[in-house]
Amino acid sequence: MTWPLACGNDDPMQERRKFCRYPIKLPLHYQTVNPGSSRIKRYGRYMTHDVSLGGICFETREDLEQGLHLSIELHLPKASFSDFVTQEPMHLKGRVAWSRQEQDNQGPYLIGVEFIAIMEGEQKRIEECIDFFLLTEESRLLEGGEQ
Repeated sequence: MTWPLACGNDDPMQERRKFCRYPIKLPLHYQTVNPGSSRIKRYGRYMTHDVSLGGICFETREDLEQGLHLSIELHLPKASFSDFVTQEPMHLKGRVAWSRQEQDNQGPYLIGVEFIAIMEGEQKRIEECIDFFLLTEESRLLEGGEQ
């Protein structure tokens, strides 16, 4: 691993994050759930906007309230993009940390989700996925230059 795990700077007025976000597009499926209840409210299939070891951001057509609990299936490739088809998705629990509408309140919503009780092995799989995408991008740039 050669990428930074911690983000932020010394200015207390600026946003500080425990983990850096990486602009990686991954297929995901989510369901909203009520803690202590098996009733499912909403669901959707989307792509991540970015990924970190502590959470994800994805785009939706509807707003999701801050604090809402989600059950998430995230598809992470390991060695190639063909792994998307053959592997089992990773099942994670998350909580909506923030939501904002893009394009002057006319566009889709970006939803920031913090992982809840993520296991070390799950975090390791996300780390491997980030490595895979960063190495793929680095190889592309070395082969063809920046486009």
